[in-house]
Amino acid sequence: MVKYAGRAFLFLFGLANVWAFDNMLDPDTIAYLDIGDECFHGNWRALGNPYWSPLYPIVVGAVRRVLSVPMKWEYPLILR
Repeated sequence: MVKYAGRAFLFLFGLANVWAFDNMLDPDTIAYLDIGDECFHGNWRALGNPYWSPLYPIVVGAVRRVLSVPMKWEYPLILR
């Protein structure tokens, strides 16, 4: 019985956490968006960053370029 109560508590706590911090801005995600923008505006040197992986900004930039995502929907698109 205690095992099920603990699992239910953890599930509800996790659900509350997801709901409360759904659109929380993360500085790393903003950096990936910026690097992806720079790549598709011709600044390929932005990929030479020792902290962030170069593949993810390329994918993010390509998706944004193909879908023509407005700035308002950039971050929610990346979260999904």
